[in-house]
Parts: sequence; structure tokens; C-alpha cells
Amino acid sequence: MSVVKRQKIGNDHGIVKATNGKPKGRKLYSPSIYLEGGHEGTVSTGKFNKNGSYLATGGFDKFINIWKLPTDEEEQCNVWCSQAHKNAVTCVRWINDDNLVSSSADSTLAFWDCETGDKVRNCKNSSIINEIDTFESMVVSGDDDGMVKLWDPRQKSPLSTISNKFPILTCTFNHKGTNLYFSGIDPTINTFDLRKLDTPLWKCQGPIDSITSISLNSDDSMLVSRSTRGVVNVYNSKDFLPESVSRISPYSFEGAPADNEYKLIRSCFSNDNINIISGSDDKTVTMWNVSSRRMANKLAGHEGSVLDVDFHPTEKILLSTAVDGSIIVREL
Repeated sequence: MSVVKRQKIGNDHGIVKATNGKPKGRKLYSPSIYLEGGHEGTVSTGKFNKNGSYLATGGFDKFINIWKLPTDEEEQCNVWCSQAHKNAVTCVRWINDDNLVSSSADSTLAFWDCETGDKVRNCKNSSIINEIDTFESMVVSGDDDGMVKLWDPRQKSPLSTISNKFPILTCTFNHKGTNLYFSGIDPTINTFDLRKLDTPLWKCQGPIDSITSISLNSDDSMLVSRSTRGVVNVYNSKDFLPESVSRISPYSFEGAPADNEYKLIRSCFSNDNINIISGSDDKTVTMWNVSSRRMANKLAGHEGSVLDVDFHPTEKILLSTAVDGSIIVREL
């Protein structure tokens, strides 16, 4: 465990000098803050904790960092950093405000006590884990072997497994913890009721390209996906629909381009369900209005492809991580 350098402060166009005091009415002490010194190289994943007071990041340098939400410029916001895995950290998710789970290209899943920084349990998987998600103490993982697994932090072996022919790149729970969703190289959205894992609740064919990210809005009525081509689609994710009603919207959200490297770039909804946010290979965070489908903003500041985005659970605060090693927290 070690403490790293203090953060820098930035606007949407780069790093600038610190301002005097917190702007009136804001939670952060500057509209845009660049967290520096936590990682060397690509930061692949970032996530706020359940109450939004902390955020965790993981990267290709094998390290996990936990940061306090930067509300006071005099306070050191990096809480701890630790080498978490033997290969790149692919995803971090909070179990609760004091416990974290991480996945890695070293084919392991690790559970962490964030108060002490100790690794509580290390679970071995058969292949690279691309993404994880949590609901209370339950964890779902998707891996390169096409396996979707459910884990409990009290056990080293998975509780259940769903097998697929192609690698799984993304997976998530709904907010009620009743369903799990996954997709990947085969661009089909698969939905399972956790009480009946032998038969899908529903399936929906997505775009022709592999899906690198899926996420649900706060009331579980909509699901957003991002493809390797950079196309963002929205689905009706209600459990039951008439057969005559299509789940996938005929409209897509474009403007967050992808290059030919097929990075696992993620997208999500804002906490008020008004906007969709996505990373992009054009070094920006792209935002669209859900209702109008119009682009609402392009947020600059990173110097490499933006890989992960997350929205604060209660405030209009956005987290983004990028290939250039940058982590930006900004108040919209």
C-alpha cells in the first residue's frame, strides 16, 4: 500500500492551474479534476462506490487505486494503491462502500477490504475475465471462454455457470438484482432470470459488430449497448413484451468513433436517465440526450482513447479513464 502524488486540476481542454476555493454550488473544488500519479499507462476501468464518496480505478499496470471524491483541494484524495493482479486489471466494481471486487487478464477475480487494503479472497478462473458486475454480495463475470459465472465472496468456486460458444465481453445485473444480462463477440443481448438459469428470459440480436458494453438505466426499463464499431443502441429491457414489439430501437447514437483496435470501450446512462455517456477513440467523452437522440456534449481533456465512463450515483459528476493513463472527474 502506498500514497501517490496529489491530483492536478483541469478544464475540459487540458490541465490548468488550481483555482482559489470551491466554486459556489459545486461538489468538486474545480469543474474538472485530473487525478494524477495513480497509474502508469492505460487505465481500463473506473467506478464510483455506492454512495459516491470514493472511486476506484484499475489499469494495465496491474494496480488498483482508490480515490476520495475530490471536494477539497487541500485534502489528499488518493487513499491507497496496490498491485492487485499479475496482469492487467480489466474491471473494478464495488460490493458495498467498504468492499471491492476486481477482475484481471491473469484469469483471477479478487475481493478487497477497502478499509485495510487487504485482499480477502482470490478466485481462479479458466480464462481472461473481461467484465464483472455486482449486486449486493453477488458477482457476475464474463470471460474469453464464453462463460458467465456467478460468484460469492465467501467461496473460491463459482456458484453457477452459463456456457456460450463465443467470448463474453460485457455483463451486468439489473438494479433489482433479479436478472443478469450479457453479450460479446456474438452481438446478442442475453437476459436470464437469476431464479432460472437454464433458459433465457429473452434474447435480442444487436448490431452486426461485437458488443463491448451493456448498461441499464436506473429503473431497468432501458439498456444501452456499445459495439466495436462505436455504434450505441438502446433496447427496451422490460421483462415481457408483445412479440410484435421490437426490443431494439430503430435509431442508433453515433458520433463516438472507434478505430480498428477493437478496444473494450464502455457506455452508461446518467443517473437521471436523461443522457447516455460513452467513451470514444477520438479522445473524448460523448454524451447524447436519450429522448432527442441528439449529441449533447463532447468532453475533451484526455490524450488517448477514453475506455471507461461512470456517472456519480446522485450528483452530476462524471468519471472517465483513458489509454493515456489519465483519470478525469468533472462536474457537469
